[in-house]
Amino acid sequence: MIRKLGFSINIYLAALLAIGAAGCAGGLSLKRKEVSTLRLHQVINPDGTERCQKLQFLRSSPMTVWIDRSPFLNEGYVEKAAVVTNMGTYEIQVQFDHSGALRLDSASVAMRGQRFAVYSDFGEGRCLAVPVFTHRITNGVLQFSADASLEEMLRIVRGLNNVSKYWQKQKKKLEPTPRKPGEF
Repeated sequence: MIRKLGFSINIYLAALLAIGAAGCAGGLSLKRKEVSTLRLHQVINPDGTERCQKLQFLRSSPMTVWIDRSPFLNEGYVEKAAVVTNMGTYEIQVQFDHSGALRLDSASVAMRGQRFAVYSDFGEGRCLAVPVFTHRITNGVLQFSADASLEEMLRIVRGLNNVSKYWQKQKKKLEPTPRKPGEF
């Protein structure tokens, strides 16, 4: 089994190198798309189990929170993201797809008044914010002030939109083809 895996990885790497060399020889520029993750975790009390993970946020004056290691929402549910202005500051706004909106709605009800951590890996992985669910979020839109510069926010949003496009294509491939009435 290991040999098969190693063999297929070697073939895959060789194919990538061949494609890259052909692209360079032909004058094509292969631009790697930026990708970002977005993980929402519930902030919990440390209970000594493996599900707890220590996380620091705020680069200027670091604080520590404990989060549930398993996110309740991630970048696979992002429909689109944008950097918006709110009262003179920049914020990240994320629109989730239908499934993500339902998950966000459920979490905002179940964890009302509690904190959750927004973690992103955009070349540098870190906690962007630890906001509080103050109300029910039924429209699938999460907007938050991030502990990031404007350039970093733009990078995160570009990466999330690239990931979103990829997942939307994958979901379309999985959709069943429509059939005519009476067809099996």
